[in-house]
Amino acid sequence: MDTKQKDFTISLVLTLLGIYTTVEGIRIYLKAARPPYGITNLSISPGLLPILLGALLFILSLTLFFQSLKDSSISKRFLLLFGWFKQAVKNTDIRMMVGGMAIMAVYAFFIIGKVPYYVSSPIFLIALMLFLRASTIVKSIIISIAAVGLVILLFQFGFNVSLP
Repeated sequence: MDTKQKDFTISLVLTLLGIYTTVEGIRIYLKAARPPYGITNLSISPGLLPILLGALLFILSLTLFFQSLKDSSISKRFLLLFGWFKQAVKNTDIRMMVGGMAIMAVYAFFIIGKVPYYVSSPIFLIALMLFLRASTIVKSIIISIAAVGLVILLFQFGFNVSLP
């Protein structure tokens, strides 16, 4: 993949991220404007920074998008991108990376907060190590329990910080 194609691809991703961040910033502002907060002034709202950063990211990524189209067309760039995706689906390393990210997403968005930390974190670590074939089942269990135990010991008891 050449530099212009990489710029094209990342500009698409960053454009979507900029839109998402801006919309979420507006959502934060609207939530803060309702009772009990009643913050109707945007300049002191917690949604100001996400709105500004999201809009800036959107503008800059659109600039990168149009620069990546010099000496090419949108259709050519999309054809190259889809060709790369076809090759990427067959690549074992990329599939392992996406699977690992899926396990992390399930842990971060669905498990944390619903299951106690001392239960959810060893399950996550064991699942990730087994998926990546990092170790045997017994070693994965021992390493996970030891790691989570040390984190609990250090942060909850050593630094007196509450864990999720």
